[in-house]
Amino acid sequence: AMCLRFAYYVKSSVQNRNGTMIAVGVSGCVGALLWSQSLDDSQGWQVVTIPAAKNPCRQTFSLSVGQRETVPVSVAFDDIEVVQCATLPPDTTT
Repeated sequence: AMCLRFAYYVKSSVQNRNGTMIAVGVSGCVGALLWSQSLDDSQGWQVVTIPAAKNPCRQTFSLSVGQRETVPVSVAFDDIEVVQCATLPPDTTT
């Protein structure tokens, strides 16, 4: 079983509107939305681990950002890796 792990950071100029959506989708044999989060402030870096579909085919992961209204926002993704789930150490943020 393979997993996608990444860190994300979101900081918007507005609060309490959940106006920024970040998402992870997959395409290949089957297209799907694997994970999404609507927020204004991630309170620093957050780490997410998502199991990949167990299909024996090539898959493409897509990281996306959307907004409900046009406001200044900073979004970053880092430390992106696809590895066997069993080999991943526990999620940490530093």
